[in-house]
Amino acid sequence: MVADANQTHTPTGDREKTDWRCNRLVTIIETSDNQLRNQSLDELCKDSDIEELLRDITALGQLWRNTDNLYAQVRALFFLSAIHRYHLPKQFDRSHQRRGKSRLIVTDNCWAGGLSSQSIPY
Repeated sequence: MVADANQTHTPTGDREKTDWRCNRLVTIIETSDNQLRNQSLDELCKDSDIEELLRDITALGQLWRNTDNLYAQVRALFFLSAIHRYHLPKQFDRSHQRRGKSRLIVTDNCWAGGLSSQSIPY
């Protein structure tokens, strides 16, 4: 089976046809307008829901793989890294907060589930 670069999967498993070049983050990377290009990724992603972040990740992955522009490749990788490190975990934290109060368990030098007697509510 050949994957279509314009076909993405939604979290519900549906397939939708999109043009990844029209994505807001791809547009910001590829623009020559300094005011648009120099926007903070934190500001762009702070109000995004998980579906929008997943569409952004898909589009940035396509940009990274399909462009010959080294600047665009590196910036797409930085955006992907930041979204995976900072913005997606916030989405999971929000889903846990809806279900009830979560707890972090602290061990000697790492965070783990149920491996220590010291529990910290957050």
